[in-house]
Amino acid sequence: MTVTRGCVLLAAFAVIALAVVHLRAEQTRCASRALKIESDCVRLRGDLWSLQTRMARMRAPDRIHDRATYLATGLVPPGTREGAPAGAQRRVERLAANVPARSGRTSEPASVRLQPRRKHTETRE
Repeated sequence: MTVTRGCVLLAAFAVIALAVVHLRAEQTRCASRALKIESDCVRLRGDLWSLQTRMARMRAPDRIHDRATYLATGLVPPGTREGAPAGAQRRVERLAANVPARSGRTSEPASVRLQPRRKHTETRE
């Protein structure tokens, strides 16, 4: 083996070793970046969940009524009487909403209601 061939072979091994080191460093950087993005995603999901629960609490009818009363806007929910306490009136409204439908009347469409069974007649020849 000549000296020139030995130097070329040594340079080729050095280039391959440097490429491997560079690729491993890049792999480590990419894994670190992916882990950071995943932890940000988990944090953002938690923030989203807390904001959604806060919005749900703010949209609750009792909360809206209490807030309107607190701000003294003068708004009165439909169906309330001026003299009745708001809590008692809301309880009456809740109970009225749970009253079952009158007998003979249903909220189902006619196609869903049960039909009387018909006798199955089959002719055999």
